[in-house]
Amino acid sequence: MCECVNDLPSQPLRLLTMELLGYWIHHPDAMGTLEAMVEWWLLEHRIQQATIELQSALSDLVANGFVVRRQEADGRTYYQLNREKEAAIIAWLQSK
Repeated sequence: MCECVNDLPSQPLRLLTMELLGYWIHHPDAMGTLEAMVEWWLLEHRIQQATIELQSALSDLVANGFVVRRQEADGRTYYQLNREKEAAIIAWLQSK
Protein backbone atom coordinates (compact mmCIF):
# COMPACT_ATOMS: atom_id res chain seq x y z
CA MET A 1 0.00 0.00 0.00
CA CYS A 2 1.20 3.53 -0.73
CA GLU A 3 2.41 5.60 2.18
CA CYS A 4 1.29 8.81 0.53
CA VAL A 5 -2.00 9.47 -1.27
CA ASN A 6 -0.10 11.42 -3.95
CA ASP A 7 1.76 8.22 -4.86
CA LEU A 8 -1.41 6.42 -5.93
CA PRO A 9 -1.04 5.19 -9.50
CA SER A 10 -4.33 5.97 -11.21
CA GLN A 11 -6.93 8.72 -11.36
CA PRO A 12 -9.92 6.46 -10.49
CA LEU A 13 -8.10 5.23 -7.39
CA ARG A 14 -7.33 8.82 -6.35
CA LEU A 15 -10.98 9.79 -6.77
CA LEU A 16 -12.07 6.81 -4.71
CA THR A 17 -9.55 7.73 -2.01
CA MET A 18 -10.95 11.27 -1.95
CA GLU A 19 -14.52 9.92 -1.71
CA LEU A 20 -13.61 7.70 1.23
CA LEU A 21 -11.75 10.42 3.09
CA GLY A 22 -14.55 12.90 2.39
CA TYR A 23 -17.06 10.48 3.84
CA TRP A 24 -14.96 10.00 6.97
CA ILE A 25 -14.55 13.76 7.40
CA HIS A 26 -18.35 14.11 7.38
CA HIS A 27 -18.86 10.96 9.48
CA PRO A 28 -15.73 10.73 11.68
CA ASP A 29 -17.10 7.94 13.89
CA ALA A 30 -18.08 5.73 10.94
CA MET A 31 -16.65 2.25 10.75
CA GLY A 32 -17.51 -0.58 8.41
CA THR A 33 -16.51 -3.58 6.38
CA LEU A 34 -15.55 -3.43 2.72
CA GLU A 35 -19.04 -4.68 1.83
CA ALA A 36 -20.73 -2.03 3.97
CA MET A 37 -18.61 0.69 2.42
CA VAL A 38 -19.62 -0.37 -1.07
CA GLU A 39 -23.29 -0.84 -0.23
CA TRP A 40 -23.83 2.25 1.89
CA TRP A 41 -21.05 4.82 1.95
CA LEU A 42 -20.06 4.95 -1.70
CA LEU A 43 -23.54 4.28 -2.99
CA GLU A 44 -24.95 7.13 -0.89
CA HIS A 45 -22.25 9.54 -2.04
CA ARG A 46 -22.61 8.62 -5.70
CA ILE A 47 -26.39 8.94 -5.60
CA GLN A 48 -26.03 12.42 -4.08
CA GLN A 49 -23.51 13.39 -6.79
CA ALA A 50 -25.68 11.96 -9.57
CA THR A 51 -28.70 13.87 -8.23
CA ILE A 52 -26.78 17.15 -8.31
CA GLU A 53 -25.50 16.45 -11.84
CA LEU A 54 -28.93 15.39 -13.09
CA GLN A 55 -30.58 18.51 -11.66
CA SER A 56 -27.98 20.66 -13.40
CA ALA A 57 -28.47 18.84 -16.71
CA LEU A 58 -32.25 19.14 -16.46
CA SER A 59 -31.99 22.85 -15.69
CA ASP A 60 -29.81 23.34 -18.78
CA LEU A 61 -32.20 21.34 -20.97
CA VAL A 62 -35.19 23.32 -19.72
CA ALA A 63 -33.31 26.61 -20.26
CA ASN A 64 -32.54 25.53 -23.85
CA GLY A 65 -36.17 24.59 -24.43
CA PHE A 66 -35.34 20.95 -25.14
CA VAL A 67 -37.26 19.75 -22.08
CA VAL A 68 -40.47 21.01 -20.52
CA ARG A 69 -40.82 21.18 -16.73
CA ARG A 70 -44.27 20.90 -15.13
CA GLN A 71 -45.36 21.15 -11.53
CA GLU A 72 -48.23 18.75 -10.93
CA ALA A 73 -51.00 18.79 -8.32
CA ASP A 74 -49.13 16.19 -6.27
CA GLY A 75 -46.39 18.80 -5.72
CA ARG A 76 -43.78 16.93 -7.74
CA THR A 77 -41.97 18.33 -10.75
CA TYR A 78 -42.11 16.33 -13.97
CA TYR A 79 -39.83 16.65 -17.00
CA GLN A 80 -40.71 15.74 -20.56
CA LEU A 81 -39.13 16.04 -23.98
CA ASN A 82 -40.28 19.15 -25.86
CA ARG A 83 -41.61 17.47 -28.98
CA GLU A 84 -41.64 20.81 -30.83
CA LYS A 85 -37.83 20.89 -30.56
CA GLU A 86 -37.11 17.34 -31.78
CA ALA A 87 -35.35 18.47 -34.96
CA ALA A 88 -33.18 20.92 -33.03
CA ILE A 89 -32.39 18.25 -30.42
CA ILE A 90 -31.37 15.74 -33.09
CA ALA A 91 -29.17 18.35 -34.76
CA TRP A 92 -27.59 19.25 -31.41
CA LEU A 93 -26.92 15.58 -30.56
CA GLN A 94 -25.36 14.96 -33.99
CA SER A 95 -23.07 17.98 -33.57
CA LYS A 96 -21.59 16.54 -30.37
